[in-house]
Order: sequence, then C-alpha cells, then structure tokens
Amino acid sequence: MSSPGAVTDGSMPRLTPAPDPPIQIFISSRIPDTRPLIVTRKLSQRLQEVRQAWCKKQGFDQEMTDSVFFTFKGRRLFDVATCRSLGLVVDAFGRVHMKDSFDWDEDDSKVTIEAVTLEIFNKDAKEAQRLREPEPEPEPEPDMEQEPRRTKIIIRTKDFGDAKFTCGPETSFEKVATSSIHRLKVPAGKRPFLLFDGERLDPSGTMAELEDFEDGDVLEMHFD
Repeated sequence: MSSPGAVTDGSMPRLTPAPDPPIQIFISSRIPDTRPLIVTRKLSQRLQEVRQAWCKKQGFDQEMTDSVFFTFKGRRLFDVATCRSLGLVVDAFGRVHMKDSFDWDEDDSKVTIEAVTLEIFNKDAKEAQRLREPEPEPEPEPDMEQEPRRTKIIIRTKDFGDAKFTCGPETSFEKVATSSIHRLKVPAGKRPFLLFDGERLDPSGTMAELEDFEDGDVLEMHFD
C-alpha cells in the first residue's frame, strides 16, 4: 500500500521521444579524383562517421582523411555537427524542413554538403569576400589635352640660304615667312611668299592645311 502523497509509477506521464527521421545526405567535392556519395543519417546523428566513410570510399590515408572536413552553404561543419545543426527541423506532422522556411517540400529531407580541404575553403572565403565588397571605381584619367604635334620645316631661298624651324599645325604661312626674313636677314622692302610642291601658299593659311607635308620637308620662299 502506498503512503499518502507518494507518486506511483502509473501516475507519471510518459515522455514521447523527439522525432528523429532519416535524412539523405549527398556529398560532393572538388578535391581531385573523388566521387560523390549518398548516405542516410538520422537527424540527431553526428557527421563524423559520414566524413570518415566518405574518405574511406575515396581511398584516402589517415593524413588526408584528417585534412578533410564538410561545409554546408559555405559554413564549416565540425565532426560533432548533426543534420539538425544544419537548420533542419521536424514539424507537427513529422515533416522535415529548413528552419524559418514556411514552404514544405519533400526534398527538404535531402541535403547536399561538400567535402573540402582548408585550401579550397580559404579560396572560397576569399572569393565570397571579393563578391561582397564593391569594386573600386577607376580613378579618372587626368584631363590633359594632347600637345599638338610640331613639325620641322626648311625654308629655302635662292639668294639668302636656308632657315630651319619647328612649328605647330596652327602656325600661319605669313608668320613662317616673316620669321624667315628676320633669320636670313633679307633686306627690307622685299615681299616674300611661300611655295610647296610648286603651289603658292595663302599667307593666312596654316601648316595644318598641308596634308602631304612631312617632317623635314622644304618650303620655297620667293619674293615679289
């Protein structure tokens, strides 16, 4: 007979075990010469044995096995991680779905993880950081006008010798003739004019108008 106030076994509520459905795990990898693998693991079971089984399937030695770990959506998974720690939960109907996801799909009970090495993981992290950071805008190039090309010319006269000049495309023929008179010490009173390829040049014209003129060509100077 039970004493007053004692709790009998029949009065204790039975605890219903938490649902622990099987999860299908697809393991991919970019490690050279590896093959994918599909395994089934319960929601609460850790992934250490899965990693070891995958490495054994690839024929890895212990050193290589120790260097391999899993990632899920870019996040590193340690051996103590479970499918539940990936964000999978079971709803009131026993269906598995990602936490905070309001849409259920039968494929939610299947997850894809990747087997990587630290080298691959660090490379992915750098690439992800590069994509997050805005690319620096290129510095504007200095707005510098290109210096006009200067041309070497030779002014040739019959009686006063030659004069050499360097002038720009906007230099007028009148200015070239006037400068030549002073340099060659042509007597005052002479009225010069220039010829190029036998054609008389308009004093108001410029060097830019001589399309066929090349560096070092000759302009003949004559006098009226």
